[in-house]
Amino acid sequence: MRHSSYLSATGWALALVVLVFVGCRSTPPPTGFYTLAAVTKAETTGQTPAPKGDLAVGIGPVQLPGYLDRPQIITRTAPDRLTLSEFNRWGGSLRQDFTRVLAENVAALLGTDRVLAHPWGDRLDPAYRVALDVQQFDGDLGGAVVLKATWIVTGREGKTPLSVRKSDIQEPVSGKDYDALVVAHSRAVAALSREIAGEIRRLASMRPSSVESRKREGDVKQLNRVLCQLGDRL
Repeated sequence: MRHSSYLSATGWALALVVLVFVGCRSTPPPTGFYTLAAVTKAETTGQTPAPKGDLAVGIGPVQLPGYLDRPQIITRTAPDRLTLSEFNRWGGSLRQDFTRVLAENVAALLGTDRVLAHPWGDRLDPAYRVALDVQQFDGDLGGAVVLKATWIVTGREGKTPLSVRKSDIQEPVSGKDYDALVVAHSRAVAALSREIAGEIRRLASMRPSSVESRKREGDVKQLNRVLCQLGDRL
């Protein structure tokens, strides 16, 4: 009888251990949500401001590859293999976050508030518009984040390309966790922002200011009046 009671108690104990083990295994880890971060003020110190005047910049539209159109953070474990993390996700649309941070970075680097993300509507008439086609934006834990993008700068009409560039950026991931991975993603966007800001600065330095343009228009009108007067006398 005591032997039977002992077996019964042992059986209950084993069942309890199994239930606790299964319960622990079935509890999912907490989900982490992440966003890209813009450059800090310290990171823009020493940047040459863009020429003033009517400089205004529109960032976007931005096209991301289809595999990034999802909330889960993607890691690349091999050149032809991607892994989705169900418990590490972007806090919103990665495309919108990418565009927003890129616009904030370019504004800070150029030293102007007249930079808006697409769509800007009637709020701004950008003198320079930057459209981007991103081919790759992913990384590996403990490895590196790769950002490959082709971008085009156009004028106000958005038709004639003023500049076409291709960026191939790699930023090391300092640790084997998603915090470090997202930090490297933000650094990659910052590096792309510096390339775009540098090109905008170069184009703006070659473009006559609005004051100079008005002065030239005035000179042309005055010359036309003189020619007309000479024609009347002749």
